[in-house]
Amino acid sequence: MERIRKVGTTLRTHWKKSVFLSLASVYGVKWYMKKLDDKELMRNFCREALTYGAAPIGVHQKNYHVTVILNPASSGGKARKLFEQYSAPILHLAGFKVSIQKTEGREEAKELMKIMDNCDAVLVGGGDGTLMEAITGLMKREDFATYKQTPIGIIPLGMNNYLANRLFPFDDQVKQLAEASMAVVKQLKRPVSVIEVKNLADNPVMYGKKIYGVAGLQMGAWREAEARKDSYWFFAGLKDRMTYVFSYLTGQSQVTWDWPISIVPAISSPLAAAAETRQNSAQQQNAPNQNNLAANQSGGGGSNLAGILSWFGGGAGKNAGNDLATNNGDVSRSQDDGGLMKMMNYEWGSPVETEVGEIDISVEKCDASEDVTLTLKTLPNKLNFTDYVAEGWKRIDAGKQRRLAQNTSTPLPLSSRTENLVEADQMKLDVYATDDAPKMVTFDGEEVELTGPIKLS
Repeated sequence: MERIRKVGTTLRTHWKKSVFLSLASVYGVKWYMKKLDDKELMRNFCREALTYGAAPIGVHQKNYHVTVILNPASSGGKARKLFEQYSAPILHLAGFKVSIQKTEGREEAKELMKIMDNCDAVLVGGGDGTLMEAITGLMKREDFATYKQTPIGIIPLGMNNYLANRLFPFDDQVKQLAEASMAVVKQLKRPVSVIEVKNLADNPVMYGKKIYGVAGLQMGAWREAEARKDSYWFFAGLKDRMTYVFSYLTGQSQVTWDWPISIVPAISSPLAAAAETRQNSAQQQNAPNQNNLAANQSGGGGSNLAGILSWFGGGAGKNAGNDLATNNGDVSRSQDDGGLMKMMNYEWGSPVETEVGEIDISVEKCDASEDVTLTLKTLPNKLNFTDYVAEGWKRIDAGKQRRLAQNTSTPLPLSSRTENLVEADQMKLDVYATDDAPKMVTFDGEEVELTGPIKLS
């Protein structure tokens, strides 16, 4: 009893040190247990990968060749270490030939994708920015019609991994990396739609430039609050929520609350001119686009934006070879129920001008069919503090619920206050940005500067 009393007296006398050591001990135990769990998880994945690598192949058959475009700067400079620990072992044990191309600056992933050759698949190791560069490089290849058959995989190593979180909805990074690598080994493929953004600015240097992505485009007060969350790092796990609180209370001058916009949707009409079809088909080879794509390898009716690229993804997946029907300008092809090819001529509708607080453009399914289209949603700009913060927190909760449910198909919902819903295969959007007064938007998780109107398709 005397010894216990002395220990209690010592702890009470030096209570600050006691609390610190207790917290450090708890953290250390949790860290050690997490490391043990990660090792056991990797052991199981490696055993499974080895069963594929041990399968016999023909004498003249080459090993499956995977080229990895790796951004070492992702994950705060830890991308290479994470890849070598949790992805590379699985690929090697599966018997794959792995070639690594490291990026050293901006736009390098795009340039690498333009010249990529002699590989069976491409893996993009990085975040949303690296992925957007790779997709843009692929879409601008001269031999895109041939190279589009090469599947693309994602190794989620960035701070923002929108598409990877949809394909592999796991909160644990190690499990997400392992699952993404095993999807390549198992050859689980699924089609993913691509959004093209074309610059329509008056500046002749910028006009006509295009970028491509898969996540969508967001702009507005909630997006700008989300971009400021790192300023509230001292709130630790609450910074995602506090950014909406303080953006409204103290950061109003740093957030654009009113967004005047002009939306012009495209209206399609069928043309029965076979000669025009042949004339445009020759031009289409020089301007590949993502509209009117076959959703899977088995055929069926034409499907707008149903999946231009074949991606390695989780779940059952579809082995999508994806035959591409391209369009040039405002003309695209589709296939009717009778199997006859006909032209879809796009005419621009009347502009819709309004003022909003948030704009969200994404690719979504139309009704219960497999057809998908561009969907533009807006939120009002006249909200009080309670409504603004509630909408921001609702987005956070929706994202968490989606990951827990491992739902890879449903996009994150906007509030029930959503207004001005516009659905079209193509649309023009003007937020009245200029060279002197540019506006920042988020495309595939990366900030992009707008200096004029844009066309989305």
